[in-house]
Parts: sequence; structure tokens; C-alpha cells
Amino acid sequence: MGRALLGLRKVSKAFGRIRVLEGVDLEVFPGEIVALAGENGSGKSTTARIIAGILQPDAGEIVIDGDSRRLAGPRQASASGICYVGQEPALVPTMSVADNLRLPTLRWWGGRRSRRPVSIGQALARAGLDCDPGRKVATLSAAQQTQLEIAKALLSHPRLLVLDEVTTRMPDPSAFLRLVAQMADNGVASILITHRFNEIKTLANRVVVLRDGRIVGELAGNEVTDRRLGEMMVGRGISLLERRPTQRREKIALRLDGVLVKGGRRPVDLTVRKGEIVGVGGLMGSGRSRLLETVAGVRRPEGGRVLVGDVELRPGAVASARKAGMCFVPEDRTRQGLIPRATIQANIRLNAYPAFARPSASADRSVAEKMCAALGVKAPHTRVRVENLSGGNAQKVVFARELSWDPCVFVLDEPTRGVDIAARMDIYELIRSHARRGAGVLIASSDMQELVTLCDRVVVLFEGVVAGELEGDDINEEAIILLASGAATGAAASTRAGPTNGIQEGNFP
Repeated sequence: MGRALLGLRKVSKAFGRIRVLEGVDLEVFPGEIVALAGENGSGKSTTARIIAGILQPDAGEIVIDGDSRRLAGPRQASASGICYVGQEPALVPTMSVADNLRLPTLRWWGGRRSRRPVSIGQALARAGLDCDPGRKVATLSAAQQTQLEIAKALLSHPRLLVLDEVTTRMPDPSAFLRLVAQMADNGVASILITHRFNEIKTLANRVVVLRDGRIVGELAGNEVTDRRLGEMMVGRGISLLERRPTQRREKIALRLDGVLVKGGRRPVDLTVRKGEIVGVGGLMGSGRSRLLETVAGVRRPEGGRVLVGDVELRPGAVASARKAGMCFVPEDRTRQGLIPRATIQANIRLNAYPAFARPSASADRSVAEKMCAALGVKAPHTRVRVENLSGGNAQKVVFARELSWDPCVFVLDEPTRGVDIAARMDIYELIRSHARRGAGVLIASSDMQELVTLCDRVVVLFEGVVAGELEGDDINEEAIILLASGAATGAAASTRAGPTNGIQEGNFP
């Protein structure tokens, strides 16, 4: 394959006493797509940030085009042709789309500034983002912000793209994955970090597996199977995810009675019974998140009622929903679910006390440690700041907070975004166990296989309207996509797609 574009030689990194990477060797060649796989906390994101110049290694060497380099920051990495796109876009919310795209091209010296012209429209189009370049970034959705970050990366004409869980914020990442493949055909290499096995199998020429900061194996793209990759990641055998319907009861846990979401076209009627897991599917812009935020009181509806059992919730009031026993896990954990600079313990106990009450440090520590152990949060102690956790571990902290007070209704928006396969199985089992105890669960997900795996019923939205409902063996990916794209009614989708008998090997999310 000729000379490697990038090489890591014996790279190590520690944060305090915690060894994050130990002797990592990695090579990437021009036009090659290399997937980094591993559990949350295995060292994938740290490796990516070292390559991007965001972090400095404690030991080892970075080699670019055969020459040893010291990447003292992202600008030096960019000058070498390396561009990093992370889980959380590095954008300025108060600036416009166009100004955010121009930021990397600005140069200052001697008090003067020069601006290199950039093809903003072309970059936005290639990234799949259709919006006014003068629009403020703060008004964009999470998926649109990710697309903007990709457009910004394309403007730098990269030789190597480092993509850290980019697709987790994309309801339909297929167009982006095609773009990465096209760039590889033109010689642009990519390092792909993703928990979605189908993306790895579709794109990667090689898969390098990390566990506990060390490389434990490598697979060629045509050697990858879900079971083999999963077992290399976790270091033990894993059981495949299978549909296990819960036993729903007759009593109603949650009811939406003519709820009209702000800006919606038609009201939504929906019932979730105790012990039942109901999914909400749909493509980007279908209104999944808006519906769940309205149910949880984050948004105020334009009409209708939300009831938990027999209790009608006050519209647009999160406190009313929580008092009735409803918990909410939002889609965007950074902006909506966490205080990044606070500790794990503080985030888990965020809602435990009324205003001006004096917290109990010992009780908080005990609850936080118990929840972290139950969810497998990887951290030396609960006093670690959340901003220092991997994306998947941060997501577990959000879950830990909501599970800590034993709610009776779960409203979950993308609950496993950025979570590895082992943790995903743990979260699925937690959701199922609460459903078996009588909780009602309403879950929105862009991962259709997650809906197939977890849900007893799936309601699919198309342009803010319920396009159809699937139940039991009629829940499968083809039926969901037909409804989500507006191509079929519920009955037609079920008939054309046929039943599903659970998830077989090769169909992991």
C-alpha cells in the first residue's frame, strides 16, 4: 500500500493515575478507512484526540509521511492534512453558519487579519445541510450541527479525517457514509470510531480493537462478524440481542390525548400501558424529539392533554411530570442532560433535593456509587468531572440520575447514543427490568434495529404526523422505513415487510 500517511508508535497517555493508552501502534494508509472499535473507556477517543493534536501523548511518536512530528495543537494537525470531527461539534452558537465555516480560515498576525475565500454553499451541500448560511448555529438541531461540523472539515481539504462517533447524532447517516467512501476513492483516509457494527462492516478496510488502552487485535473488513467483533471488544462471549416482548398490563401508564406539538400538523393520540415498551420511529425532521420533549414538559403543547395514570400534567412543566413519576432522558446529553463541569456525583443527585436544601455528601456518594456500579460507569471515583468521561460513560450518568429515583414512566430520547455493545445490552436489560416491574416506557430512536429489538409496539412519524403503528412480529426495519419515508400506511408496510423472528447475527445496531 506504499508509505503510511499516519503512524503511531508506542503511544501512551495517562490522566493522573489512570492509564488510558499503553503502547499503541497504528498505521493508516492513503485512501484507507480504519475503524477503531472498543468499549466505552477503551481509549478510542483519546487516540483520536492525540492524532488531531488536541491531546499530547506522554510517550511515543507520531509519524506523518515518514517524518516524526509533534502536533502541538489542532492547527498543526490541520496543516498536516488531519481534520477531526468529534461527538460534540466545536461550534460557536451565537455566530452564523457562514461565520463558523470561516473560522478555520482566519489568520491573525501583526494585528491584521486575512480571510481566505471559502465555498460555503458547496461545503454545505456536500455535508447534506440545507439551511440559510446566515442562520445562527444555536437554532440548528443536534444533527444539523454535526452536518455543519462536517462541512467545516471538508473546507480544509483533509488528507485524513478522524471521525469520532459522528453518526450518533444523525438519524439517517447513509449519505454521510457514502461521502466518506467517495473521499476514500479519491485518496482521503479516514479513522472511523463508531458503535454501530453495520457501519464498520459497510465501510472499514480494517478494524483495530482497543481494550483497556491496548490494541488487542485487528480484523480485515471482510473478516468482521458481529459476534467476533463484540467478543474482541469485551474480552468474553456475548449473547446476541434478541426480541423479548414484555408482558404489558391493562392499566394505562401514559396517555397522550390529542396532543398537538408546537408547529405540528395534526394532534397525536397515544397510549402506553404499564409493562409496555413503545417506540417512536421516523427520519430526521419527523418530530420524534419534539413529541417526547412535549410529553416530558420541556415544550409546551398547542393543545391536548398528557396524563400519567389518572393525573393530568401541567402543560410545559417538567416539575409536574417528575412529580407524577415521569423521568426524561434527552437526546442531547451535553446541552440538556448534564452539567459537564460538575462531578458524576453532583449530576446523579442533581434533582434529589428541593431548592435551598442542604445536601448530604455521604448519601449522595452512596447513591452515586451504587448507580455507577449498576450501569458500569468507568471512572476511578464519583468525584470525576463529567467532561472528562467518554461519551458513552456520560450517557450512562444521565441514565443513572433518572433511574436513581425509580420512576413509573420512562421517556427516553436516543438513550443509547454513543454507547458500546456491552453497555447497550446492560441498558436494554435495565429498561426491560423496569417494564417487567410495571413501568411504562416511551422511547424514540433513530436506530431502527434498536426499535425492533426493544419495543412491543412502534409508532412511526412522518412529517410530524403518525404514519402508522407496528406491533409484535410486524416490527421490522423495512416496515419502519416504509412508514418513515411516507411510502406506505401501517397495514401496507406490515404486509410488504413480513414478520421478524428476532435479531440474527449481522444485524447489530
